[in-house]
Amino acid sequence: MRIIIIAIFILFYSSLHSTEIFREKINLLQDSLISLSNKENLEEKKQRLNLSNIIEEIYDYKKMIKMIIGKTNWDDLENQEKIELASTFKDFIVFNYVNRFANSNNLTFEFIGTKEVGENYKIAMTHLLIKGEKVKINYLFYKIEDKWKIFDVLLEGAISEIATKKAEYSNFIRENGANMLSKSLKEKMLLK
Repeated sequence: MRIIIIAIFILFYSSLHSTEIFREKINLLQDSLISLSNKENLEEKKQRLNLSNIIEEIYDYKKMIKMIIGKTNWDDLENQEKIELASTFKDFIVFNYVNRFANSNNLTFEFIGTKEVGENYKIAMTHLLIKGEKVKINYLFYKIEDKWKIFDVLLEGAISEIATKKAEYSNFIRENGANMLSKSLKEKMLLK
C-alpha cells in the first residue's frame, strides 16, 4: 500500500512540475506580448529584441518553416539558404506578434493547463482576453534534446498556424521556389 501511495505522489508531482514548465514558457511569451501593448513600457526596438530572444528560446521556428515549405523543398535548399530562411521566419514571427499586439489595450492571458497528446508532445491551453472577448490559443510543444519547444499555435483550438502559412505560401513556392521565400518575407516586413 505504501508503494502505491508513493507512486501516486510521484506521478502527481511529475505532472504538476511538467505543467509548471509549460506555464513558465507561456507566461514568458505572453508577458512580452502584454508589454507590447503597454506604450509606457520599453521602447519598440527593445521590445522587438526581447520578443526575438523569447521566440529563440521557446519556439522551434526552424521546424515550423521546414513543415510549412515541406520536406522536399527544405531538402532542396542549400545550408546557407536554410539558415537565412529560418532566421527570416523567426523575424517574421516577431513582426506578426508586434503588429497584432502593439496597439491592443487591456490585453490579458489566462493559462488553462496542459494536455498530453503523445509521448513527446503536449498542448498548453490558454485564453487571450481582449476587449471583453475570449480567444482560445493552444500551443503545441514537442520535446527535443530534453527541452520543450513550441512548433505550432492553434487559434480557437483548431486553426493551425503551420497549416495556414503552408496554404498561404504554397503558390509562391511553386512559382518562385522556396529559396525566394526569405526575400518575400523581408519585403512584407518592410511594407508595414
